[in-house]
Amino acid sequence: MAKIGSAFLWALAAVTAALGLASLRWPVYLDNTYFLYLAYLIERLHWVPYRDFFDLQAPGVHWIYVLAGKCSGYSASGFRAFDLVHLLALSAVTWHCARPFGRAVAWAAPLVFGAVYLSSGPAVVGQRDVFILLPLAAALLVMRLGIPAPARAFLVGCLLGTACVIRPNAIVVLPVFAPFFRRTFLRSVVPAGILGLALPAALAGAYLAMNGALKDFLDVARHYWPIYRGLAADFTPPEGTAQLVRHRLTHFWQWGPVHWIVPAAAGVLALRRSGLDPGTKRLAILPAGLVAAFLVYVALTGKFYPYHWIPFAYFAALSSALCFLALRSGGAAARVLPLLAVALSLGISLRGARLDWHDANTASAAEISGYARPLLVAETDTVQAVGSFGFAPYGALLATFDLKARPATPYILSEVLDFSRDPYVEGLRSDFLRELERSKPRFLFVSREWAVPFDAFEDWLEERYVPVRRGKDYRVYERRTAPGV
Repeated sequence: MAKIGSAFLWALAAVTAALGLASLRWPVYLDNTYFLYLAYLIERLHWVPYRDFFDLQAPGVHWIYVLAGKCSGYSASGFRAFDLVHLLALSAVTWHCARPFGRAVAWAAPLVFGAVYLSSGPAVVGQRDVFILLPLAAALLVMRLGIPAPARAFLVGCLLGTACVIRPNAIVVLPVFAPFFRRTFLRSVVPAGILGLALPAALAGAYLAMNGALKDFLDVARHYWPIYRGLAADFTPPEGTAQLVRHRLTHFWQWGPVHWIVPAAAGVLALRRSGLDPGTKRLAILPAGLVAAFLVYVALTGKFYPYHWIPFAYFAALSSALCFLALRSGGAAARVLPLLAVALSLGISLRGARLDWHDANTASAAEISGYARPLLVAETDTVQAVGSFGFAPYGALLATFDLKARPATPYILSEVLDFSRDPYVEGLRSDFLRELERSKPRFLFVSREWAVPFDAFEDWLEERYVPVRRGKDYRVYERRTAPGV
């Protein structure tokens, strides 16, 4: 049976390595285009999030992508290399987390997750949800340290707080970690844990306050976050609470790798029969609890996009790796069935994997930027993309990123101005028009239509701009008063 386990791991390592090498050719895709462009504005043009551009993400997202941009040079291949280095770092921490359960489990955990992660394609890899995993995995490792409980609580709190300034919904993990601190230390542990948890948020708040952006961030959190949470996965506002709940339950089962619950449960059962000491067995409760916590995390996002499931997939992979413990003892069925559960779930996850990936939006972006680049005066000309990074064509946004052009308004993603008739969004639309009128962008790149009609913008565009290029899924408009128009 040990030979079967070894062969399984070697085959899995080969698959994961092939997917990793193939991913180096993937383009910068969907959300990553947007966040790398914002990172460019922050690092190179010294823009401040929320003050200089409108965005609904937590501050930690921008710091992660600034680091990615600096390390990658804002290139597609560089970003893929950055993501793979991050995956290797995560795999190293994961190996150490799983090492108490044996070498087979220690190797299986990062390999299973690596295969699932890389098989998800460029729409998932490098997404902000994956960047909360390293601090969370490090927190699992800290829980094993033989240091005083208050110090351990502070370190774990800092790591959980770091995850929360990237994705605030990560707070769902707190009830999983809390019971692992003995009650005899509560008086010292609770303040230390709270201090550690609050520290990253306090540093983020201090950064925003020092740069005059805290008020703008709180304004977005107070007014725009509730609007966004109320939209369905396709950004359509549901007709009533019942439709919203029905929509979310449907997508919960359709879009996610829920099938990984089966091998995760099989791994926990294999642990019970493994003969390991109670202290080691107790370590497995944390990742199993985090599997459940990240089901709640996905539900809180309300959109159920594939990348929202990555933290769930990670901790499910960690628990599923325990299935290799079943190879140690028991009858043939008891040894093989847990491993078969892992193999079947891997087959489901890998069936959609592609070693090559061609994005039609890349061609559109190349056409747009190829036309505009010779005409732009970098010091004075600005551009405005009217596009999406979701289901609609996003060539306009990708072209803006390719050009590294200075944006005309704070609304880099015009999608935030759509899908709702809320008075707050109407106010944003009015501000968008004022900014356009003030900045007078040289070009507007349009790759989507407004879901909620925006007649004032269409009238403004027709009066002041002329279409100069049209593609399959985009239009380029140039200011009528620009030279040569």
